[in-house]
Amino acid sequence: TQSTWGASTRRDMNTNINTSKWIAIGVAATATAAMIALALRKRKIRVSSMIKSLKCADDARTLIIGDIHGCADELKQLVQKSGIVVGKDRVVLVGDMVAKGPDSREVIRYASQIGAYAVLGNHDVKVLKWRQCQQRGERTPDLIPAHQEVVKQLQEEDWRWLESLPYILDIQDSSTVGHYYVVHAGIDVRKSMDEQNPQDLANMRSILPDGSVTSDGNTGEPWAKLWPGPQRVFFGHDAVRGLQLYPKAVGLDTGCCYGDRLTGYLLPDQVLVSVPALKVYEKPNAKFMANRAAESATAENSQ
Repeated sequence: TQSTWGASTRRDMNTNINTSKWIAIGVAATATAAMIALALRKRKIRVSSMIKSLKCADDARTLIIGDIHGCADELKQLVQKSGIVVGKDRVVLVGDMVAKGPDSREVIRYASQIGAYAVLGNHDVKVLKWRQCQQRGERTPDLIPAHQEVVKQLQEEDWRWLESLPYILDIQDSSTVGHYYVVHAGIDVRKSMDEQNPQDLANMRSILPDGSVTSDGNTGEPWAKLWPGPQRVFFGHDAVRGLQLYPKAVGLDTGCCYGDRLTGYLLPDQVLVSVPALKVYEKPNAKFMANRAAESATAENSQ
């Protein structure tokens, strides 16, 4: 009887130990799930993929627009001047929708309203990094005045729109346009599209003699000049060089925020369309002014 009682007691003790172990595991799992859920609620940021693919099988036209930089009035004028039909045709923005100009929020609101596609530019990325830190409860990075104004303007729906954007639009159009890319700054010719560095996609301007890329537009060769294709690329980011027309790459940053113009490229028409800036919103640097003076002189001499 004593032996039976001892065996029974040991079984009960083992059962209690196993039960306690599973309870502890369950509590730990529940706590972990709760912590993950809390972190996600705290973060409140949707991570955009680097590449977004679009397959266009209709006869709609596409207007690809250069750096807007908060110039909402000029954006609306350009869309109207282009003759595209909102709701039927496509509008694609090459990034840097925000900062420098007067109304970044209205640019985003209007772009969202007309169903525009867009990629992230370096200025968009900088305010998004600030937003990410704020949502995580981390120390926010210091912002220049132009970016401080943006984060004051944007509302929750504006942030959601920016957070949903990729770095690359990979567009396959079954019409005569074919296959092309839209990025903000450039593409590193040494890498496949899947291997691109987001920092380069949003910031590069030139290729150095050793083949590496740089954001410095005063050195090396314009990356677009060396882009071999076969896909055509539409980009912005380089207001100093201005409009760039190469066989396989088109640069559309024509310095609207600096008082020049906002430029778009209409497909499949293969036509440039632009509107003048309503004013100088930010003082341009000396290199920008020198290049524009040279362009004016060339235009006058050709007449």
